Amino acid sequence: MPNTIDPRPADRPRTRGAQKVWVATVSLIVLSIAIPALALDSRCEKYPDRPKCEATDGDTTTTTTLPPEITTTTTVPPEPTTTMPVPNLFDAVSVIGCSNTHHSATGYADLSDVDLLVNTAWAGHTVKYWASNTTPWTEHYLPLRPLDGFDGAWLNLCERAVEGLTLENVELVLAKIWEIDLGIPVWISPLNYYENEECLVTNGNQIPTDGSLIADVLVADHELVLRGPDLGPLSEELLRADQCHPNRDGTEFLGSQLVGFFDT
Repeated sequence: MPNTIDPRPADRPRTRGAQKVWVATVSLIVLSIAIPALALDSRCEKYPDRPKCEATDGDTTTTTTLPPEITTTTTVPPEPTTTMPVPNLFDAVSVIGCSNTHHSATGYADLSDVDLLVNTAWAGHTVKYWASNTTPWTEHYLPLRPLDGFDGAWLNLCERAVEGLTLENVELVLAKIWEIDLGIPVWISPLNYYENEECLVTNGNQIPTDGSLIADVLVADHELVLRGPDLGPLSEELLRADQCHPNRDGTEFLGSQLVGFFDT
């Protein structure tokens, strides 16, 4: 049998001394690791934003950064500017006035390719007559009115010296137009001009000067009132024997001026 030799008694203390040294060394290593870790934990509780305190890739904690609030600015478009369309964009424009107006509209109908004007004027229907009677409305305006109404009106300011032409009567005619066809534009013109400045008829004089002044006043005061064409002047060669109403050539002359205004 092989001899089993126990350490000598003298060697046993030396072995126990080595073990103590090894235990002490291991303890120092553990403390060197634990103490800094504890210190780091303490600092991270107080200063969590330190670089060493940030979570590693394997950390299950996620940090969500919310985007800044978005300020929404709503731009309201400006209100459209209201401008009156040009006459030739309309379908039907009534004609209000007297016999001279009727002649002018007749000349227009003969020459126009658009046929915009609807001739509701008739003999003797001065502004005062339109303002104070229902006949021109019931017998001329309404029977020729389209089912969906007129788009506009041309008001020729006929007058007689014995009746005169007043702003009040013109405004009454405007009110009647807008009562039937609400909000339509109205072009206003004085009676056609004459080379001799006035028209002599049995009932007195028809002078366009007052009509021009009233037309300008109404255009300035009302958004729906527009300045119509100034027709004429009619020379003696373009007049009938009464020196007031246009003859055939005069009718075409006035009609051509209406075409130039309303159809272009």
